[in-house]
Amino acid sequence: MFVDPVNGARALCEVLSKRVDFFGVAGPAMPPAAALGGLLRTGGLVLPLGYRDSYVVPVQREMERLLALAQAGRIQMSSVEIVTGGIVQHVPDWPLAAELRRFVAVISNLYCSFLDNARRAAARIPALAQPLPPLAAFQHDGSSGPITIASDLMAHYVGGSVGVVALPATFACHPILWTTLAHETGGHDVTHADAGLLDQLAGMLPGALAPFEAECRLPPGVLVRLWTHWLDEAAADVYAIMNAGPAFVENAVVLLAAMGGEAVPGLRAESRAVGAGLLDPHPADILRPHIGLGAIGALEGLSSRTGAMGRITALAEGFCRAEAITLVGGLPDGSQRRSALAAAAPREAMARAAEAVGRMIATAVLPALGGLSIQAIETWDDADERVVSTIREGLAARRSVAGLGDDAQVLAAASAAVMEDAGAYDTVSGLLNEALDLSFDTDPLWGSPAPDRMYLRDRA
Repeated sequence: MFVDPVNGARALCEVLSKRVDFFGVAGPAMPPAAALGGLLRTGGLVLPLGYRDSYVVPVQREMERLLALAQAGRIQMSSVEIVTGGIVQHVPDWPLAAELRRFVAVISNLYCSFLDNARRAAARIPALAQPLPPLAAFQHDGSSGPITIASDLMAHYVGGSVGVVALPATFACHPILWTTLAHETGGHDVTHADAGLLDQLAGMLPGALAPFEAECRLPPGVLVRLWTHWLDEAAADVYAIMNAGPAFVENAVVLLAAMGGEAVPGLRAESRAVGAGLLDPHPADILRPHIGLGAIGALEGLSSRTGAMGRITALAEGFCRAEAITLVGGLPDGSQRRSALAAAAPREAMARAAEAVGRMIATAVLPALGGLSIQAIETWDDADERVVSTIREGLAARRSVAGLGDDAQVLAAASAAVMEDAGAYDTVSGLLNEALDLSFDTDPLWGSPAPDRMYLRDRA
């Protein structure tokens, strides 16, 4: 248990601010267009065979089109780097090769915990036609932060059926930050894989938010439209909790605060226009721990949820910057139209609404899931906490924790360990890397199968 979670989080923020350029440049740049074709062929040969038709061939076929779209300003060149990087960065001797192996191992583990068809069959939930986990890439220019290009976007642009997740290359040597992958991979890529899931959740928002309409003091209907706009990100957070537990929320608070770059780290209490003038699709930072509080409170198999909620409540208050949530930007109305929003809503009321949304996502019974909630496939419970406790004992003793738990459990334990003792950051990172190396070697998709030997010879 943390004696003072706020001080622990602030100490970790200080370590991260000295070690990580969150939006900086690192690693090799995207290869020139003339070299891409050959690198795509070489990298494609190394990938597991299942990716050939679902990712490699479509990207190779549409590479010129992607470059043309980027040159015409229709898509970002950074998106082309990510899509091609999912293949190219697997060529032999590519820099950050060891980090990339750990990266894909984490993605595979997080994704398959939700979308493994054997697990879905056991829960009597419809199987997926394409259960392959996303690929991975490190961005040379990390100015956009962590990104996922989900399978539906890949289908739209290249006709593929597998997504890709990207982290800034500056994150590559800091696996403790990879707890965010539970949001990108165990969140976005999962919610987009089940057809109709997000639409079904959106249909439940009016009922979940009705009690908060008056106290949030927004124009009629705006609260529901706002959370419909934020729903993809909110659902990704909740699904991340099912995979990595309360540690995901605590890690996210530290990451969001540290990425702000302020002398005194805090969580932003505003959501403003981005891109084409639309309101940021992410809820205001200060609301995200409250989404987590709602979801964690719904984890009936987690007996320690009260203590976890207490820590997260303390972090939300300790990193709070304002008493109102500022909202400025275009808000979609469900059609092709949007309206300008410029409002300030009371933080406490918006926080209670966020908790209601988190609780609804965690418990919603959905046709997309065969009439069950997401917790029928994956949830965080006492069994996970027991494994995390064992891993934390190993980390505290500075001994190997490889093989003691799945990647989500190891990440949760490592995140908790450095929240409690930021001075152990380097040691914990090294032990985490060792565990993720074993995860790659033993991954059913990425690992190399061992030959079946008839006789094991004794060695002198």
